[in-house]
Amino acid sequence: MNIQYKSSGQKAALAAADYGGALLTYGAAVLFALAASTRWFGRGRDFYEYQSYFNAIPTRFSTRDTRFEPAFHLLAWSFKNIMGLPYTALAFFVVLASLLIKFHLLRRHLKMWWLAIIVYLCIFYPNHEYAQIRAAISLALVYLSLHFALDRRYWPAIIVGALGVVFHYSALIPLIAFVLARVISGKVALWSAAILTIVFSLFWKDMDRFVLDVVSTANPLVGAYALNVRNLEARPFSVNNLILFSTLVSAVMLGWLTRDVYNYVFTVMSIAAAAMLFIFINAPELAQRTKEVLFPSIIFCVCRPKLAVRTILPMGLLAADAGLLLYLAFRERLLG
Repeated sequence: MNIQYKSSGQKAALAAADYGGALLTYGAAVLFALAASTRWFGRGRDFYEYQSYFNAIPTRFSTRDTRFEPAFHLLAWSFKNIMGLPYTALAFFVVLASLLIKFHLLRRHLKMWWLAIIVYLCIFYPNHEYAQIRAAISLALVYLSLHFALDRRYWPAIIVGALGVVFHYSALIPLIAFVLARVISGKVALWSAAILTIVFSLFWKDMDRFVLDVVSTANPLVGAYALNVRNLEARPFSVNNLILFSTLVSAVMLGWLTRDVYNYVFTVMSIAAAAMLFIFINAPELAQRTKEVLFPSIIFCVCRPKLAVRTILPMGLLAADAGLLLYLAFRERLLG
């Protein structure tokens, strides 16, 4: 009788803790969505571009009068011309949806979900929800799609993944990386990343035009991105990238490529994110863009297990990278 009472009490305590965690998580999503839509941390990098785009939306819907993807353009057109709402309302809705989806995935699938949320807010929130809101909602939908696929719910995965792509075309990159990760083994993935990195690094001048022609066919802006930043310096060995590499090395040495399908897939995608820095070393904008859409994978593999002696190193390195990138976000005026 006493044992049963104790068990019931433990269940009630766990339920209360779960409810409190959910309330804190989704409350944080609302808070940071308000911060992004009302610019609590300053104007940010892309605010004026999005504001000007929204103000210029005509009353008649057409995808020919904008460079933005059709799903986002339809949503923005609806907010302005059907609902009569300002850009602030659109930004709040998009950012809130993005954070709710991502925080839900982190809470549901990761043991260290609270660390994952903090890391996400430090690393990705300044660049995505606070700046590139199309990319933010697109990646939220794509990573939701990947989890549907891992749960063998293939039709929802296809539908949600396609929706993510028409919000931002860069969402194709993690989808392709996920498919490749599911069909190749861990050793093949590591060797493939190494070989591609070496080949592109040695023969970039010959492959440069070919790669840009291919990606520019899908989106002409990609070519412009690469061509307009040839005077910029790619820095694959910057401090934050070195921390990223160290996190991945420690994860691989701990056997995360063989632990289970979930860890394997997101570890391979994280390795691909690092490889992009070398594959597109002479096109730094492409390197950064492709890394940005694959890099969230590292949160799903590093924060999945409980904190223990075997996991403290990669978790500590990821937390250090988060702190550094948050500092850089304020220094580079992405925030503040």
